[in-house]
Amino acid sequence: QPAVTDRLRQPGESPSRDGQPKLAQSGVFQNSFCFNGHKYKRLTRARDQARRLLRERGPGTVLPVLHEWTAARLPNRQSTPQDVELGPEHDLLEALWVYQGLRSPNPELLEICLTSANGRVRAAAVRVLSDWHAEIDGTNAKLARAVNDLNSQVRLDAVNALRSLHTAEAVIIALRALDHRIDQFLEFALFRTIHERLDVWLADFQAGKDIFEGKPERTAFAFASVGGQIATGPLAVLLCDGQLKDEQKLSALGILATFGNATQREAVLNHLPRLPADGVTNVLQALLAGGRLEVPENASGVCRLCESKNSEIRGLAMELADKWRIHAASSALRQIATKATTSREERLAAGHALIAVDLAKGTTILQQIFEQASNDDVRASAIAALARCSAARAIPQADPIACRPDPT
Repeated sequence: QPAVTDRLRQPGESPSRDGQPKLAQSGVFQNSFCFNGHKYKRLTRARDQARRLLRERGPGTVLPVLHEWTAARLPNRQSTPQDVELGPEHDLLEALWVYQGLRSPNPELLEICLTSANGRVRAAAVRVLSDWHAEIDGTNAKLARAVNDLNSQVRLDAVNALRSLHTAEAVIIALRALDHRIDQFLEFALFRTIHERLDVWLADFQAGKDIFEGKPERTAFAFASVGGQIATGPLAVLLCDGQLKDEQKLSALGILATFGNATQREAVLNHLPRLPADGVTNVLQALLAGGRLEVPENASGVCRLCESKNSEIRGLAMELADKWRIHAASSALRQIATKATTSREERLAAGHALIAVDLAKGTTILQQIFEQASNDDVRASAIAALARCSAARAIPQADPIACRPDPT
């Protein structure tokens, strides 16, 4: 704003038509730095304007005064975790930002801010380190320290900085953040890091490098984030070894159910009895979303689920028996189709699955249900399911039911 820039402008400088300062081509600072004064503190944008003006003056003009101004505050720097807006330590952070704007790294000042007692100062310094990483020695060590910081914002900025390094070592360091509490922002930052740097860490992992430092939770997070067929092998090993926590196990089961081969899907079915009902539902939905070709040789787990007391689980299990053509499930499907206590939707789903598993056998079973059942609803469901594959067989059977007088 013109009012702000007028306060920060050197004598002899005049504003341009658009309100931006027209800096004098000559002259150096006659006074101390603009952000050292207190007159700008009433305006939120004044410090940004001051840094912009200093950047426009260039390093040749600003750096000599900036070095002197910064050195005068180093002996007296002090701060508490609550005090960031006042005091010498805040001035040092402002000076660090000016160095950043001038593209003139100051490793000593950066280290002072990285080790500040105030978490917000450390987080700001990590962001500066991300910009200077190619010109600062020991960048990985500094970021490794930051990724284990007690402050979650510092850890978040460290993960984002590590993602910009494009190295497998940076991915290894970033995943150490999983040793601490994870919020949604840090989880997304790690997710992006795993995805965007897949080309640099996956090849090393496949070559035998210990990318995850022996931590199963890091392995599970990485391959759950990647998904797809490349994740199934490592996740299957972790699942069989029992190294996963409950949440990680559910995520791994979902990936193996969707992308796994027949053997891995059989292992998924064997784990279902140990899961809560909502977990079983999620995994069954993943199995249904997966391919039709990778069918386990032993799908007895699906047969057991067709007899579950949970109606949602029974419905999904019947869909899976339909999709995979599981012959062993025929007995359980017939029981569902003949029970008057089950819903019409379930009886229809069971009838459709019977036909999908074996057309001839399923058709015969449905005709037998119609002929032998005493409940009209059960008979009607059998005919409705039969009509799906053979209207010619269903219509003659359905005609007596349709012509029967309404008892009411």
